[in-house]
Amino acid sequence: MTYLPAQRLPGLEGLRALAILLVFLRHNAYFFLEMQGKEPAQSPLWNLMLNGWIGVDLFFVLSGYLITVSLLRTHRHDWKTYAQKRFLRIVPAYVGVLALCVLGAFPFYVVPAEDLSWRVFYHLIFLQDYLPANINVVFWSLGVEEKFYIVAPFLILFLAGGSKEMAPRRLIFWVVGLIAVGGALRLLSFLVADPQNYAAFFENVRAPFHANWETLLLGVAIAFWRERKGALLPAQARNVFYAGLAGMTLLMASHEMMHTVGLFDALLQPLLVAACMALLVFSVVAGYSNRLLDNGAARYLSRISYSFYLVHFPLAPAVLYLWSIWGAGAFWVYSAAYLCISLLAATALHFALEKPFLDMKDRLAVRAAPKGA
Repeated sequence: MTYLPAQRLPGLEGLRALAILLVFLRHNAYFFLEMQGKEPAQSPLWNLMLNGWIGVDLFFVLSGYLITVSLLRTHRHDWKTYAQKRFLRIVPAYVGVLALCVLGAFPFYVVPAEDLSWRVFYHLIFLQDYLPANINVVFWSLGVEEKFYIVAPFLILFLAGGSKEMAPRRLIFWVVGLIAVGGALRLLSFLVADPQNYAAFFENVRAPFHANWETLLLGVAIAFWRERKGALLPAQARNVFYAGLAGMTLLMASHEMMHTVGLFDALLQPLLVAACMALLVFSVVAGYSNRLLDNGAARYLSRISYSFYLVHFPLAPAVLYLWSIWGAGAFWVYSAAYLCISLLAATALHFALEKPFLDMKDRLAVRAAPKGA
């Protein structure tokens, strides 16, 4: 089999860019409303922004897909190289921003000193999805990612059944079964914790690794489909993309999801969000792309998306301060300033800290690639 790096699929960069923009919209709106002490207007536009947290689910589907493709195409189980590549991809930039937060390098962003040593410790061992992510809230998803990196090689070996030709019935049976188990565990967490507000719901039902199982597994399933040389006609791939986009938009615009929490939010809503994100990724893997997904701006934002994700949240208080001394103009003035400052900071972090380690990771990937790559 010819080694084709999954990252080179047309449009995949666009989905990464979409994911980070969705997350940014969420925090952009959240900080503004918190500073104003206002409740959001009940409108589709505010709902779209406040529901941007589902961009993390898109990241998880992409992660499930990319890690699985990488493992399936290695043709050997080089655990050392796999661990090194995962470390170089995530840890250096993460630890760098963690240190900046703790040292107070982000103006007006205060990390409480109480039990700080303990909190830093469990962040360093990536337990912040099960313990409070109270140094930089976006760190919670990295706890999920790291646990998936540990589980993924064993999961992929099991699903592949030791054969290059993966039996589709076996794959469907186990993926559906594992998704059901994930949903059951999330429901159990909800019933045991009985969260009365969003903060409690987030810590017990949204953030933990087991609560995000569906999105990761759907990415895994898409990768297996592609490795079996699955294909769609161009019109079919386009229809799948617009079905996912329409479903995502309708969900986001309909209401502020998880404004109040209930059984629907714990069980059915995550499945709907995961399905929409999986349709988007599936359509691109099947060959669909367009100018919005595959262009220079999308590719650049995709390249710095991890750095952007790490730094944009602790930058918000400084942006709000600047906005206030400028005379507290329109919301869109604040949003533009927040976006520009986040892009500049993400670019600096990417080239100063993230890229050197990514270059090392790429060199490892070249050495580990199958012959004839």
